[in-house]
Parts: sequence; C-alpha cells; structure tokens
Amino acid sequence: MKIKGTVISGPMRGAPLVHHHFPRLIGLLGFRPYEGTLDVRLEGKLDIKLLPHKNLEYRMQDGFVHVDACVARIKIRKVTKAEPALRMREQQKETLQTLDEIIESVGLEKTVTEPGYECYAVQFQGDQKDEGVIEIIGKDFIKKKLDLEDGDKITIEFLDDEK
Repeated sequence: MKIKGTVISGPMRGAPLVHHHFPRLIGLLGFRPYEGTLDVRLEGKLDIKLLPHKNLEYRMQDGFVHVDACVARIKIRKVTKAEPALRMREQQKETLQTLDEIIESVGLEKTVTEPGYECYAVQFQGDQKDEGVIEIIGKDFIKKKLDLEDGDKITIEFLDDEK
C-alpha cells in the first residue's frame, strides 16, 4: 500500500518516547534508532494496526500482554518534480525509453530521485494524536538524510513485515 503525506513539525515529543522505549526498540527493529521522529500529515487517516506490523510489547506477571506501540516497516521517498514523469515511464515503457525523453515530453526539469529510505511508521498506544498524522523512526535523522523540510511531499510505501 502507498500513501502520500506532507512533512510537518510535530509537538517535539518523539525524542522522549523513543528514548523511553530505546532498548526494546533496538530489540524489535534490529538497529539503534535515531532519538526523534519525523511527523507526516497523511492525505487520509491510517491505523497501523490494520497493516502488517510488529508490536512493541511486554508481558505482565499475570500473563497480560501490554502493547506500547505498533510499528510497520515502510519505505519513504521525497516527491520530486520528476515524479509525474516517472509514473509515465512505468506506464509507457515501450514507447518512451529514457527518463530524459519523458521529462522532456512533459516539460519538466530533470531531477534525480532517491531509491527510497527504509524505516518504520510508529503508532504509540494511548496516543491522542490526530489519526491523519504518523510518526516515522529510522537509523538516521530523516529530515537531514533525505533533505526534507516542512511542507515537502513524500510517498510512504508499506512493506511486508518480514525483510
């Protein structure tokens, strides 16, 4: 599943949440996450629990399992000026052979697109946040890694839970 969103500044609560769950996030994700999140306003509402995901959980002494968060593996890409041309390329592979021809045909300037950055969408339980906003965690400071600013558009592709 793919969805589009817009990068926004959040309430600056991602770092404390990642820090609080840091050891368990390392065990769940298999890497040391950057202690902060990227907030994205989606074009619609989304509940990560309905997609392939992993639970950040622990078992109580009475056997009850408490879930602190749900995480879903994703790949994000910055939407560039060449995005419409790339879609055309996929649709018309036989007629237009090169990206340069496609970009030229729609009158866009050439922009290089990234192959995508794998990371995780996270939904903390008990979160009173707008359902149209998700938090993203990764190995790096994602805004800097992908050269993102507030207002930039990204595409989010939800991947299968297993690598």
